[in-house]
Amino acid sequence: MSDNAEHQDESNTSSKIIGSYLSLITKADSRYEGTLVEVDKKKKTMSLKNVKNMGTEGRRNGVNELPPGDSILGTVKFRVDLVKTFEIIDKPEQE
Repeated sequence: MSDNAEHQDESNTSSKIIGSYLSLITKADSRYEGTLVEVDKKKKTMSLKNVKNMGTEGRRNGVNELPPGDSILGTVKFRVDLVKTFEIIDKPEQE
């Protein structure tokens, strides 16, 4: 497979999940939920909008736990290397 075809394949994969509602856990053990709006493979980032900070929810075994946030954040850009896990909660309707 050529580099161009490989790149196109990767772009198609990320574009299929754009608009999905995600839950992700950072390496700091905080969980965030929001709608995926961008994946930047060159900068190795992913951006979510309408983000809810769910706090650490006991993942730090009671040490330096962070409470959930009260407000909804606009757009938050996460460095992929600082994301421990993410899961797609809801995918957009396919046309």
